[in-house]
Amino acid sequence: MELREDTRYTYAVARIRALETRSLNLEKIQRIVDAGDASTAWRETAGWHLLPKGELSPENTQTDLEKFLIEEIRCTNNLFSSLSNDPELTNLFFLKYDFHNLKILLKISPESLDGMVNLGLVPIEKLKESVIERNFRELPKLLQESIREILELVKIDTNLLYGRLDMVDIILDKKMFDLIFRTLKRHPAPSCSFLNMLFQTEVDICNLNICRRFKRLRRNRDFLNEALLPGGKLALKFLLEKYENNEYAPLNEFINFQIATFKLQLNNLYESTIYTAFGLEPLVAFLKKREKDAKMIRMIILAKLQGLAPKAIWGEINTINE
Repeated sequence: MELREDTRYTYAVARIRALETRSLNLEKIQRIVDAGDASTAWRETAGWHLLPKGELSPENTQTDLEKFLIEEIRCTNNLFSSLSNDPELTNLFFLKYDFHNLKILLKISPESLDGMVNLGLVPIEKLKESVIERNFRELPKLLQESIREILELVKIDTNLLYGRLDMVDIILDKKMFDLIFRTLKRHPAPSCSFLNMLFQTEVDICNLNICRRFKRLRRNRDFLNEALLPGGKLALKFLLEKYENNEYAPLNEFINFQIATFKLQLNNLYESTIYTAFGLEPLVAFLKKREKDAKMIRMIILAKLQGLAPKAIWGEINTINE
C-alpha cells in the first residue's frame, strides 16, 4: 500500500520514533518470561513505561498491575491525542471504551460502574448520568447521535432485555463501526485510506469470531445475519454460506486460518508505517503496539502469579501474536 505523506506530522513522527525504542521486543519479552516470580517479571519491564514506574505490592499485586497498566494506556492515549492534528480521527480509537461502558450500563445496571474503563471520550460518571437522564448535550458530537439512536432501540428495562442481552452488543458494535466508517468517508486527511483498511480488517476479525461463537451456541443463520457487522472485506453472504454449509470443526479451522491471515495483514499494515516520515499512521502503529505490549505484560505477570512455567507462558503469548 502506498502511504500518502502528511507534512503536518513532522514533529509528531520524530517524537514517536524516539519512543518506539521503549516497546517490547523478543529479547525483553524473554527476560520477563524467564523471571523467577511476578515481582521480578515486573521489574524486567523497566524502560517500557512512559510514567514513573511503581512497585507491585505482594498483597495487591493484581490490583496494582491493572492500575499501572491503565495509567500507562491513558498516558499513551493522551500523547496520541496531543500529537495528532486530526482529533476527529484520533477519537475513533477511543470509541471502543465508550461503547464498552455503554454495554455495561445497558446490560447490567445504569447505576453500576463495575467493569467500566475510564479511557473513553466521556468520563464514566458523565456517561452514566447522560444515560440515566437522557441528556446528551454535554457529550462529544461524535457520540450524541449514536447514543440517542441506541437508547431508542435498547430501552433500559431489564424485562425488555431479558433473554436478548446479546442484542445490546450487536446493536452497539454496529453503531460503533458505522460511526467510524462514516467519519472516515467524509474526512479529507490522507491517512483515511490507511485507517479504513485497519478498521475493515478489525470488522472481518469480529465477524469471524461471531461466526465461531454462534456455531458453538447452535444459533441459526437468521440470527447470524442480524449480528454480522457491515464494512469488512469478507462478503456477508460468503460468511453466511460458510456458516450454514459447515459443521463446527471445519468452520473453526477456516476461521482460525482467516483470523491468522487478517492479523498478519494488520501487522504488515503497521510495519508499513516504518517507511513514512509523516502522517498519522506511525502514531496509530505506536498506539496499537503499546496496547499489545500492555496486554502481554498483564498476561505474563498474571501467569507468574498462577505459577505457570515459561513454556506454558510462551503458549499464551503465541495466542496474542497469532
